[in-house]
Amino acid sequence: MFKKKTGVLLTVLSIVLIGIFSINAINSVTYAQGQKTIEEFFQPIGEFIQSNPDLLRDLNKTLETAEVSPDETVAWVNELPITIGELEFRRGLNQKANKRYQSYTEVFNVLVEEKIVFDYAIKNKLLPTEDEVKRFIAEEQNQYATNDEYKTLVDNLCKAANMSLEDYWNTYEWYNAFRLLTFSKSFANATKDIVFEAAKQHEEEKAKKELWLNMKTKLKYEAKVKINEKFKEFNFVLDKSKLYL
Repeated sequence: MFKKKTGVLLTVLSIVLIGIFSINAINSVTYAQGQKTIEEFFQPIGEFIQSNPDLLRDLNKTLETAEVSPDETVAWVNELPITIGELEFRRGLNQKANKRYQSYTEVFNVLVEEKIVFDYAIKNKLLPTEDEVKRFIAEEQNQYATNDEYKTLVDNLCKAANMSLEDYWNTYEWYNAFRLLTFSKSFANATKDIVFEAAKQHEEEKAKKELWLNMKTKLKYEAKVKINEKFKEFNFVLDKSKLYL
């Protein structure tokens, strides 16, 4: 059951490319390829989280736009804020996990693309409800209770970050869950009219991915992005020539 659900989630992630380190996007290949133990893989990630408690604590504030102060807003994407805390947190995680896009401009473009999907979700009334997020996390907690592999991954991250299990579920994973659900619901809505016969499921999946990418490209090109003068020293460049997600 765990492997089946993990496979489904990884398929979704390959479509929407959430762009943040998540337990559900990790498997043994991730650290085996680099000849690292689980502990070695999580150590730099955990140390970063532990060293930046304010960034972790304020993470979910980025999902509540009314709570974001202009003084901590790097840019507005269709009036949705990108905060300096979110930018620093995502950049730090990318660096420690040795993921793509480690510069400020690269991470900025990733976040711009996330915000345009959030804007799409808001306009189409697709943002997940609190109950939907709670149900998603409850499923993950059930995995934690019943699957030793999943429990080991979560426990190692919490240990390396000196983070309580409660903080993991209520802060770190809440942020991931809300975003994953937003992207998956947006993807489903944008591609709902593409239906192939059962024998052509592969072609249907390909067509949906192509439509999703084309839609995001169009939304990014049309997005109204205003960079806060307070953060002009970062020299952000909005790259509309390609997608980063």
